[in-house]
Amino acid sequence: MSGRGQPDWPWMSIRPFQIARISASKTRSALSIASNIAEGYERDSNNEFIRFLNIAKGSCGELRTQLYIAMEIGYAEKNNGMRLVEDTRAISAMLTNLVKTRRQRF
Repeated sequence: MSGRGQPDWPWMSIRPFQIARISASKTRSALSIASNIAEGYERDSNNEFIRFLNIAKGSCGELRTQLYIAMEIGYAEKNNGMRLVEDTRAISAMLTNLVKTRRQRF
């Protein structure tokens, strides 16, 4: 808490209807990861595929941020939330390696 009794983080005073919006946003981010990989794969060029892999990686980072916020406001249990955060880090690393491979071999 700050000296004025205000939350240190703006999301600390989130209302219930806003929690539903956070949940929907996490779902969209998670779906966006797989959707961008699929869309990029269907494109006609390696450069386009790489572009969409990078977009998917960005969505992975967005999801990770939303998970941290959900844990901070008490919407997600810390142990489960951290497991999911680690999953997003692993997915992000896999996407990074796939981009490197596509740049080197195709």
